[in-house]
Amino acid sequence: MMRATQLIAVLVALGLVVGSVPVAAMASTATTGGAQTAPLQMDSTETNQSGTNQSGPNQSASIRASTGQQLTTVLAVTDDEVKSAVEESSVEASFAAAAETERAELIASRASTLRERAEGLIAERRAATADYENGTLSSADYAQRIAVLSGRATAVSNAITRVQQRAVTVSASELEAAGYDVAAVADSQERLQALTSSSSRALLDQYTGMSSGEIKIERANGVEIEIESEDGEQSRSFERPQPGDGSFVVSMDDAQATAESALSTDTDGEWTLEEAKRKTEYGFYEFEFTFEGPSHTGEAEVDVDGQTGEIFAFEEEIEPRDAEDEDEEDDTRLLISVVEGEPAPGATVTLRVTAAGDPVSGVNVEVGGEIIGTTDADGRLMVTLPDDEEVDIEIEDGEREGELELEFADEEDGETEDDEQDDEQDEAEPETEDDEQDDEQDEAEPETEDENETDTDDSGDLSINVVSSDPAPGATITLEVSQGGQPVADASVTVNDEPAGTTDANGQLTVTLPDDDGVEITVESGDNDGDRDFEFDSEDDSEEDE
Repeated sequence: MMRATQLIAVLVALGLVVGSVPVAAMASTATTGGAQTAPLQMDSTETNQSGTNQSGPNQSASIRASTGQQLTTVLAVTDDEVKSAVEESSVEASFAAAAETERAELIASRASTLRERAEGLIAERRAATADYENGTLSSADYAQRIAVLSGRATAVSNAITRVQQRAVTVSASELEAAGYDVAAVADSQERLQALTSSSSRALLDQYTGMSSGEIKIERANGVEIEIESEDGEQSRSFERPQPGDGSFVVSMDDAQATAESALSTDTDGEWTLEEAKRKTEYGFYEFEFTFEGPSHTGEAEVDVDGQTGEIFAFEEEIEPRDAEDEDEEDDTRLLISVVEGEPAPGATVTLRVTAAGDPVSGVNVEVGGEIIGTTDADGRLMVTLPDDEEVDIEIEDGEREGELELEFADEEDGETEDDEQDDEQDEAEPETEDDEQDDEQDEAEPETEDENETDTDDSGDLSINVVSSDPAPGATITLEVSQGGQPVADASVTVNDEPAGTTDANGQLTVTLPDDDGVEITVESGDNDGDRDFEFDSEDDSEEDE
């Protein structure tokens, strides 16, 4: 409720400025329900690069939030935060009075509701972006719509966090029996980050009057948003569909160089790699950077496609240091960067430790919890990385410390070359009597939730997810087809070998399942395909993904 209180204060201030605006009219404009987007004002000014006023579709525009837009945004966001707070209070009271089984059911029900809201917000964001890209939505209205969605997404994200916190206090068996899907909840939380990122939050601050400044939006092979507040905060974001075929042609070292080349260089300071991941399942590299300078700090996250080496998602934020930080130079954070060699399991690389851009000597460096040496006069140390998929490097110098995480493969990666060789060997070996008994035992054992996850291999095949309603014989459900986390439009969908239609711009299609015990759904888009099977038991419905 803290932010709601702040927004109400802003609302009062704005109301004093434009007291002639009828309160009833503002309230009716901003009243919302669920994940619906409030109607948007059309009274802000757009200026193109030549400095002239511009309306209609545009490639690039500089805009400022109008007072009317701020009023409607504050009303919409405040209304949503108040509703969310009331819901949370009710859930908390019910949870406190419930027994273990009832608590698990309450958590599962709340999680399902929040996941649906998250999907609705994500779908609205996609629709708004599509409308902006095709010119049917102006830059000003697009910016405000993202701001409103960001406020709602923050409320949903906070509520999901509370669900996850409650789930820790309930036994896993009770949660599983109630249908609580840990992975699905975490996935919803992660997908909401597109609306709770620094740029989206900066838009929200602009459109609620929490800060003021200039907003630049550009539409060219994706959407780029740049915001510079009068208090010195800067944020940039860029997003477009992921290119490539899901394979890895570009090395991590080259991908990192591409990511670094996109970072801002107009502020005195240094960008340093904080974390690097090879997202094998989705075919891209993810890099996280931190910025340290005499007067500013910042952070950035960059996604680089593994096959094309192109950036398809970018988020950066730089802000002035607090006065206390400037007075306490010794508290400046230590940063680690790889300056020679390409990070990989077992590789030898040279690390460099800096603080606010200056090298730091005599720093203890730990790899895997063991001190392996100290930095030289130039802040450097050569190390050999352990032959692991994840490497954690920590440094310490008195009260100062830093950390670098390197991840070379996800826990849920597809098959490796060794796995494929093992599979071929298993197929070549004749099945023994013990193997047949094991197979019979496996068939008799009930499936777990982990076994029900949709498989996506490294070849770029399509994933099929159910985003609304529960699968059952005769049920009507909505499917979402994606590849590498991005929706796939115009994918052909068949159900039990019968054409069911093609996916829309959001990669979704609503289908009615046949009244059978087994249903097979297949999708095709160009050279990519995917499938998902459902098996229903009359006593206890279960699902099996292949």
